This record gives sequence, C-alpha cells and structure tokens, in this order.
Amino acid sequence: MQSKRPITPDDVVLAPTLSDPQVSPDGSNVAFVLGEASRVGQHEKTAIWLMPVAGDEPARPFTSGDAHDFGPRWSPEGRFLAFISDRHERGKPQPYLIAVQGGEAERLPELKGEVKSLYWSPDGAMLAAIVVDAEPEERDRQVKDLDDAMVFGADWRFAHLWTIRLADRQVNQVTSGESHAVSPAWSPDSSRIALITVDSPWADATYSPALIDC
Repeated sequence: MQSKRPITPDDVVLAPTLSDPQVSPDGSNVAFVLGEASRVGQHEKTAIWLMPVAGDEPARPFTSGDAHDFGPRWSPEGRFLAFISDRHERGKPQPYLIAVQGGEAERLPELKGEVKSLYWSPDGAMLAAIVVDAEPEERDRQVKDLDDAMVFGADWRFAHLWTIRLADRQVNQVTSGESHAVSPAWSPDSSRIALITVDSPWADATYSPALIDC
C-alpha cells in the first residue's frame, strides 16, 4: 500500500485531462478527448476515447498515436465520427473521418489554415468547418530565423467558414475577407447556414447575423 502524501502542483499540472464529451445520436455511447500532460514547448498529445453511457463497459481508446486528436463529432445517423488532428503535419490540424465500427481514419481534403471546429449538416451530406487563416509564409520564415517579434494589432488571422461535400470531397470557402465567422448553425433541411460575423478582434467589434445558402 502506497503511503499518503499531500497533492503537489506537479500532480495537478501532470494529471490527464478529459474534455469535449459528445453523446451519440442514439444515446448509447459518448466520445470524449483524453489529453496527456505536456510541458511548455512540448507537442500536445490527445486522443479520442469511447465509452458506453450505461457504464457497463470501460472506456476504450478510439484513436492513438502521438497526434493532437480533438473535436469529435457524431454523424447524424451515428455511423461516423468526424474529428480534427495534426497527425499528417504536426501543428497543422485538419479534418478526418472514421467509421465508428473501426478502420483507419480518412484524411479529408485539406482546408487552407488551422481547423478549429466541425459541424455536420442534419442530412449527413456535408461538414462545415471554422478555419483560421494560415500564417503568412513571411511569418514562418521570421520564426525560423528567430526574428519573432510581434506588433500587437497587426496581421490578425481571421476565422472563416468552409464546407466539405462528402459525396465527392469538394471543398468550398464560404466566407472571406477581414471578418471572423463564428457560431455556425445548419438549417434543419441542410440548405443554409446561419452564423455571426465579427468585423474586428477588438472589444468594440460589430456583431452581425448572416444566412448563407449551401
């Protein structure tokens, strides 16, 4: 039997993290993200796990490896999980699709930027994604040359709405320009997406509703 001891700050920092629980459409399973502890400068490692809601079986890992897998989202009929991962290129998260019954995850077409979140259309035919603009090539060069000074308020990276049509894997950038797209929501018939556009990252930004045909 191990002797008792006080909890230390390291115990708290190094403890695994559980986040983003998503219940399957039929209510039988829950997908969630299990993250390993990482220190400053280390690559974040997370995996998607599954567990029966009834609690009659233990949780099991659904993805594995050294990648940052996150954002699991059930397809409307519950046969697939869409998720985000940087398994192809570290630090550059992109969308993936995997059958719940097992098999290899499929890398969906690349979206130009950093994928933050995914949203299934109600008919299961499309995925919407919020994608932050990629870093300019000049910025990448500066970081590599350790010329990484930043000017606050300059070169903001904006978040835009993209869609992926799953039948033929066709991608479409829906919004563009110097505004953020946030909080997208599909119409019940999967024909349109409602969202909020934000014209700047500042506190006095203007928030405007938008409705976009898909």
